[in-house]
Order: sequence, then structure tokens, then C-alpha cells
Amino acid sequence: ALLWAPSAGTDGTAGGSPLTFTPEDRDGEIAFAVHARRAVDLLAARPDVDARRIGLVGGSYGGTMGLLVAGIEARLRAVALRVPGGGFVSLLAD
Repeated sequence: ALLWAPSAGTDGTAGGSPLTFTPEDRDGEIAFAVHARRAVDLLAARPDVDARRIGLVGGSYGGTMGLLVAGIEARLRAVALRVPGGGFVSLLAD
């Protein structure tokens, strides 16, 4: 089974606005990780999914968040990330 992490806008924006990192954004990042882990719970519980073969794919913002989720979700067996983050990673580190 495959979990897909969506990306922000292709021009480095989310919904047309420049990316920023506010306390609300922090809460959004945490919520994204929680929801991704719930998605793994759902996939693992399905009888038509082999829980030992769940992976994640993400690009751009989804790649950055995919790195985060891969670091906290031990049930993921494969992670494919395309152009994770760019300058967005420095916002997470500050």
C-alpha cells in the first residue's frame, strides 16, 4: 500500500501565498504527522493490505513532511521523496 504526501504549490507557495512558519504552521505540521500516522493505521488494518509493505511517496513539501513522518513511523518500509523541501527545511530547524 502507498501513502501519498501532497506537495504545496509548484512555485514554492501554499495556496498562492509565500510559505511562512508561524505557531499555527507548527500546529499544522504536527497535525500532518498525526494524520499520516492515522493513515498508516488505516492501511495496516485493511484485510487487503499487507501491513509489512506500506510505503510513502512525497514531493516538495510532501517530501519534507515525508522525511518527518519516516522518522517517526516505524511501520513504513519504503519512502520515496522527490525534491524534499529546499529552503523550507531551514524554517523547520529555526
